[in-house]
Amino acid sequence: MSGTPLSPARPGPVALPALRWGVKASFLRYLARMPDGRCSVTDGADVAADRTFSFSPDGTWHLDPSVGAAVHRFRGDVRFSGHHGLLFVRIADPVLEVRGPGGVLSICGAPVDAGPPRRLPLLTFDLAPPLHPDDPGVCGHGVRARLTSAGAEVFDLVYPEGESLDDLAFPPPPAALRTAIDPPRRGRPTP
Repeated sequence: MSGTPLSPARPGPVALPALRWGVKASFLRYLARMPDGRCSVTDGADVAADRTFSFSPDGTWHLDPSVGAAVHRFRGDVRFSGHHGLLFVRIADPVLEVRGPGGVLSICGAPVDAGPPRRLPLLTFDLAPPLHPDDPGVCGHGVRARLTSAGAEVFDLVYPEGESLDDLAFPPPPAALRTAIDPPRRGRPTP
């Protein structure tokens, strides 16, 4: 796989409406120490100087009744490699599914039996309150991100299910969708 060493990232901030995610800081430090540690970003993905990866939006938030969640698709392909090909992690075309107080980030997995690529639930996260209470539309945050069992396999079981990952930043779902997926309950203030 071609790619560049992880240490020299392109400068510049990554602006919303992208999905922004640092993956796992200790994993990136580990990869950067490898003589052959590499990272590539293509197809709508980018990396900032602070090693935060961004994925371009592929549409907008919408309600998907088949999963009962607000869904936002992103595009981009981030690949990490090292140990002479023994380490290989691919994070491609992430999709956020938000329902209630949290959500799931899935990625494009390998095709099965020459069919279309399958989706793998990479991590789960909790929704955090807006960082800018005066303007809740600025940025959504997924906190307490945790690796799923399928996500542990993406990392070749080096990290177990439940392993903490970096927080996510993304364009928040519109208020109407948030209400549709998590209707207000008595005694709970409406956002």
